[in-house]
Amino acid sequence: MRGDPGLAGRLREKLRLPVMAGPMFIASTADLVIAQCKSGIIGSMPALNPRTSAELDENIARIERQLAGCAVPFAINLVAHRTNDRLEADLAIVVKHRVPIVVLAFAADAAIVDAIHAYGGLVFNDVISDRHARKCADIGVDGVIAVASGAGGHTGSVSPFALVAEIREWWQGLLILSGCMRPDGRFWRPKSSARTSPTSVRRSWRPPRPTRNPSSSR
Repeated sequence: MRGDPGLAGRLREKLRLPVMAGPMFIASTADLVIAQCKSGIIGSMPALNPRTSAELDENIARIERQLAGCAVPFAINLVAHRTNDRLEADLAIVVKHRVPIVVLAFAADAAIVDAIHAYGGLVFNDVISDRHARKCADIGVDGVIAVASGAGGHTGSVSPFALVAEIREWWQGLLILSGCMRPDGRFWRPKSSARTSPTSVRRSWRPPRPTRNPSSSR
C-alpha cells in the first residue's frame, strides 16, 4: 500500500467542503488565501506571486495572523524546478513559518519533501501522468494532485477519468483531482477517487432540458 489512506478523512474533518483552491498565477493573493480558508476550503497561492522572497515572508506572516484560531490549513505552491532562482530562499521561508501544506510543481524533489516533513508539514505534488505520480510516491509525498486535461494553467493531456483510475490502482493515499469544478458551480468526481479524494464532493446532475423556440413551433 502506498500513501496514508486516512489523511483525506483527517483533512475533511477540518473543512466545510472537501476542496482545495488552486494556486493561480497573479490572481491568488494573501487576502484570497485568507478568505478561502475562512470559508472552509484549503486556500493556496504560488510562492512566486509576491515579487520577492521578502514579500513572500510578509504575506505568509499576514496569513498566519489572520487565520489564528482557524482550523483550516493553507498551502504555498513552490516551483521545484532547478530553473527557479528563488527556490532555496522561498523554501527557507516556508520552513521558517512551518507552512501546513506545500504544493510542489514541475519537479519531485526528495530534499524538499524531507525539509517539510521535518517540521510536520504535508507535501502534495502536481502530476500529469502515472509515471510522474510514481516518482512522487517514491520520494514520500503525502498527496498526489492529478492535473488532467482541462485543469487549466499548466494542464496535462490525459482525461481525468483515465488518469485518476490509473493512479488509484496502486496509490491509496490522498488523491486530488485538479480542475474538477463545473460551470454550474458544482464539483465533479470520478468514482474511483471516492474513498480518499478531498475533492470528492458528489452532487447529482442532469443535463439541462432543451429549450423550445416558440418561433419554430408548428
